Amino acid sequence: MESFNEFIGKTLSGDVLSFITAGGILFLSVIIVATIIIFRRWNGRVVPFLFGIVTYGIFGFIFSQLVVSALAMIPSIDYAFSYNQSAYNLVQAIFLAIGMGIARWFILKMMISRYERPGDVYLAGLGIGIGQGIFSYGLSIFAFYVNAQVLINQGEVTTDFISGLTEGLTEANITSLADTFSQLFYAPETIWALLGLAAVLDLFLNLFLMVATFGAMKKNINYMWSWYAIAIQLVSILSFTVYDYRSVTSIAISFIVKTIVTIGAIIVINKVSKAIEYSKE
Repeated sequence: MESFNEFIGKTLSGDVLSFITAGGILFLSVIIVATIIIFRRWNGRVVPFLFGIVTYGIFGFIFSQLVVSALAMIPSIDYAFSYNQSAYNLVQAIFLAIGMGIARWFILKMMISRYERPGDVYLAGLGIGIGQGIFSYGLSIFAFYVNAQVLINQGEVTTDFISGLTEGLTEANITSLADTFSQLFYAPETIWALLGLAAVLDLFLNLFLMVATFGAMKKNINYMWSWYAIAIQLVSILSFTVYDYRSVTSIAISFIVKTIVTIGAIIVINKVSKAIEYSKE
């Protein structure tokens, strides 16, 4: 891992900003088109859509962050998290998947008997997918974008700039920031567009996981689908989390695995969901 001082004098290609922007525009475009289609084609309503976004923020993002932060207060676990990024990613992914499973259960408890149109269920799942895109991808991409903008505009990373970033931080925090800058310099530019594509995949996966959970809670399909949804979510999250950002091959394999998992899950759920009964009102 390179220290901050080793980045002095390095410049960053403007293509990084272009690909980050492209990924963001793709994600937003798909959200707009999918939302309009669901509203018009399947008579979805606004309330389930808003439920989805809010419940992700509470049970997905906040829940997983609180649990991981609480675990990090245990000295031995804190040490493992600080020096083993893979362990941190695994634990965070597990609690994120569990939190999203809770979010689906909670929102459907609020919806059943009141919002049971196909469009309602689809929009609730889309809302959770948007929440995941904003909190899991959006915040990270925004941080990368800001860092890239600063590095490109300055041309060189000055000592004062580095001192300002690292002031008051622990060694583990500085190591994490150094890793962030390292990714900006050494990760292939296409990874930023792939992150946008990954967010789009998650958008549709969450829609179908909501359908499966709805069917399970309505007892139209096997009740175990509520648990299968959590397992599928975990595999999907991990599939594009564990890779070597310096290796195009590693990134490509990871993204292909995520794509296969997502498409496979959607195909299976689509077949199972034919037995689900929706409200006609």
